[in-house]
Amino acid sequence: MIRRLAVLSSLALAAMAFALPPADRADEGAVRRASHTITITLKCETRDGFASPDTLRIKQGDTVYIELSPDSDVSNFVVTPKPRIGILPGAWPYRTRQLTGGPGNRAAAADMKPNAEGHYRYNAQGACPGGPPAKFDPDIIVEL
Repeated sequence: MIRRLAVLSSLALAAMAFALPPADRADEGAVRRASHTITITLKCETRDGFASPDTLRIKQGDTVYIELSPDSDVSNFVVTPKPRIGILPGAWPYRTRQLTGGPGNRAAAADMKPNAEGHYRYNAQGACPGGPPAKFDPDIIVEL
């Protein structure tokens, strides 16, 4: 009799263990997404700029933030896909095709297209008072 109770107790405990999901199983189906920050420097004096990193490798679904460095002297910036040839729009991995930001206000690209893959070039342009903009064109590479 005691042996039957021990076996039944063990079976009951095992059944309860399977009935309760482990804490780490809650995210089992969730896709892990990362966020990345590109810091751009745009200088009105030289009318150009640079990015750090200058080429970013990301995964499908990742978010990219673009922020101005403290060394920048532009009042705001716009990031757009670089045209392919002339005025034809360039490919872009995000649904939002124009990102805007400024000092203390970073731009966010968080709406990646589900089929985004490959090499994407973009233009970063900053507004300079009384003259042409500061601009340059770094790359984003989406890898699966």
